[in-house]
Amino acid sequence: WVAEHGDATRSDATFDKISMGPKTVAAEYELSRRMLIQAAQIEAILRQDIGLLLAQALDSAAIKGGGSNEPVGIIGTSGVPVVAIGTNGGALTLDVTADMIGALDAANASDVRGFLTNAKVRKAAMKLKDGQNRPYGVPAVFHDEQVEFSNQVPGTLTKGTGTNLSAIVYGAWSDLIIGYWSAVDIVVNPYHADVASKGGVLLHAFLDADIAIRHAESFVVCKDVVA
Repeated sequence: WVAEHGDATRSDATFDKISMGPKTVAAEYELSRRMLIQAAQIEAILRQDIGLLLAQALDSAAIKGGGSNEPVGIIGTSGVPVVAIGTNGGALTLDVTADMIGALDAANASDVRGFLTNAKVRKAAMKLKDGQNRPYGVPAVFHDEQVEFSNQVPGTLTKGTGTNLSAIVYGAWSDLIIGYWSAVDIVVNPYHADVASKGGVLLHAFLDADIAIRHAESFVVCKDVVA
């Protein structure tokens, strides 16, 4: 706040550099000659399907990639806060999801947020009951925040002696950046040795992309839910 005709206090914006580089995800189908001549639309169908496979692979890597040739993803990104349940994992509770919300509140993350988890956690949330044996309901378990369910979210994590543990991600999803260096490139190859003498074709698909997070504090993960 300034007096009339007063000077505003000047601020300098600061920026960090987040490096991204193309990483290639690929898929391949083999089509026999008879398949091609019996189904006129099979190539168009498989082009669509193989594109979907690459999209699923990209989504999976954005959540939890393996690094190296693959993006790291949210769950593996250094600096993303973690809400831990127990030494060997533990059951889903309303306190767990409240702690995740609180972590982003403390970081002043964007108000446009949501949960992402898998079908096993959804089932566990549906079974949670109060002291009168009445179900809380899924919206209440996630404190009326937006929540989406996808089996792309890992359900086979380990911690201590705990196995098949599930993850929950809560975050400001606009801070997840997916960079593309290409569209889905599809190449029809009838010349490969595996198909050339048979009259078939190989259908190759490639996508170059990478994943980055603008601010690690924009997400919080729980990686040890017994569900």
